[in-house]
Order: sequence, then C-alpha cells, then structure tokens
Amino acid sequence: MDYQSAGENIIWTGVGYGNSIAINLGEKVFIVDSMLNWELAAEWREMVEEYFQIKVGGLILTHHHPDHVFGNQIFSDVPIIASTGTKDMMKNFQTEYWENVDQAEREDWENGGYGIEGFQFTLPTICFEQTYQLKGPRTLDLIRVDGHTTGSTYLWLADTKILIAGDLVFNREGPFGADESCNIIQWQKAMEELIDLNPDIVISGHGPTATIQDLTEINDFFKASIDFIQDKLVAGFTSEEIETDPKFPDYYYSERKERKTRSIQHWIRFLKEIG
Repeated sequence: MDYQSAGENIIWTGVGYGNSIAINLGEKVFIVDSMLNWELAAEWREMVEEYFQIKVGGLILTHHHPDHVFGNQIFSDVPIIASTGTKDMMKNFQTEYWENVDQAEREDWENGGYGIEGFQFTLPTICFEQTYQLKGPRTLDLIRVDGHTTGSTYLWLADTKILIAGDLVFNREGPFGADESCNIIQWQKAMEELIDLNPDIVISGHGPTATIQDLTEINDFFKASIDFIQDKLVAGFTSEEIETDPKFPDYYYSERKERKTRSIQHWIRFLKEIG
C-alpha cells in the first residue's frame, strides 16, 4: 500500500478515486473520507493504525459522494462526523435512489470498483451545522461552505497551516460540478475563503497535493466560467451554444470531456435560474 506524508499526516495514494487522509491530532487519529470501497477502507484503516500505533478515533466526511463515503461501514464502531447537509444528502441518496436500484445497476456499481457485495449503507453519527472543532495537542477545525455540493466541508489545521479541501479542490483535474446541489457561485466564494487561509499545504479531494498557486488557478477558472456563462446568457445565446463554444474556459478537462459537458450544463441551468 502506498501513502504520502503531509506533516504529521498521511494520504492514501492507492486506487480509490477520492483521496483519503489520516490526520494525527497528537492523541487521536482521524481518517477523512472512506473512499469508494469498504474493502479498501478496511485495508487503509489497518495500515493507519499500524503506522501511528493507535486506534482510529473517528471518521470525518467532507461531502456525500459515493467515492468518499462507501467505505463508512468500516468505521461504524467510532464516531462518523459530517455536516448536517452531508447527512441529509446521504439520506436522500439512500431513500430516493439506492434502495430502488435493480440488480443490473448494482452490478454496474460493482464493476466500477464500489465493492457492492457486502456493502452496508452507513450514515454519520455526529453532525454539525456550520463549524465543528476537534481538540487535542493539535486542533482541527471543520468548516461547512457548500458549493461543490450541499454540505461540502473543508478541514483546517491552523498550527501547521494544512488545508484538507475535499472536493472543493480538484487539483490539475477537471472539477466535477454536475451534482444537483452544486452552486458554482458559492463554490467560487469558497475558493476565495481557502486562498485567504494562505495554507502551506493543500490536500485535494482528487489529484496531487496542491499549493496556493493551484487554488488561485482553480478560482480563476470558476470566475471565468461564471462570467462567460452570464455574459452569453445576457447576449441571448442558447444553452447548447454556450456549452459547445470552443472559447469556454478550461481547466484540465482533456481526459474528462463528459465531466466538463455535464458540469457546464448544470452551471448554465443554475445561473439561468438565479438570473
């Protein structure tokens, strides 16, 4: 199993789509996001406990997407912490979709690496509205900002200036912005909040460890995308014309063309609705 160090913390670097981080607060270790597969989560937890020689004290969720929460059952014996927005989105996904999927769909999920055989949907047990703090020799702040999804949360280790951004940051990878709850305006404002922290290390939800320069590049992309869509809507262009315009701003979407299309389509709908 491979991992990368970030101060006193370690980051999973194996297969698993979203990044998972083990945060050492001095007396307790918390894992952030449980990846897409409960078997991978079990392997990661075992490795973390061996590395730090301490039992994991809890799981923290940055948002509700399956590639970040489908390993939750491995942490059912410890607190699972998330924003109320994240828990609400998980419950909605469970009741409105997951409980109604047929066998063919489950096989598609299994083939996608989600480890459906033996899977148990596991919800957060401790929830907060806007902020939450874990204290020890080191203090960890959890701050909900929404944007990427309802409930999206970032984590801040002030003493070491380490930012765990979740999927607010797709570093050098086209960001997924097609979730039904994605608010591109709020996401861009959240990026400015992250930049204002002036972090030394940024652990992204997807992609390599980032710098403040990377955050600035992502923020510029969001601002340019919002301005582009709004200007085109005012000028009377159709959604299809905006979506297919070759001058639409880009950010590392060359290998994620479908993701870019779906994200732009959602942003156009959202910006139309809010005027």
